[in-house]
Amino acid sequence: VIQVESRFDHKAVSSAGAQGLMQVQPNVVTALVERGKMLPSTKNIKDPRVNVEVGVSYLAYLKEMFGDLKLALTAYNAGPSSVAKKIAAKEKLSFNYAHKVLSAHRELRQQLASLTNGGSGNLDGKITG
Repeated sequence: VIQVESRFDHKAVSSAGAQGLMQVQPNVVTALVERGKMLPSTKNIKDPRVNVEVGVSYLAYLKEMFGDLKLALTAYNAGPSSVAKKIAAKEKLSFNYAHKVLSAHRELRQQLASLTNGGSGNLDGKITG
């Protein structure tokens, strides 16, 4: 999500007001606090640690709400109300954003595997063939 949202720029701000690494909207913090998913003291979404905590909590909340990672990622990008309305109306959803995030995840895992295991592609640290 961070790669797609901000390209790891913790100072990123979108034209819509989303901020930080995970491009969190200020109203997301309020909604998570109201739903008991975050502590009220967690307000400074410009702080990279807080931003990631909020973004991850929000994504977990969306995954719980929709029961599917691709739907949760789509809701992270388009908003949960928009996704819920399209599902209720049986309209087609675009999963472009979800595919970008999942593709970035695969690429980053491959890069990590290459760095940590000399290119063996094995992330558990075991030496393979």
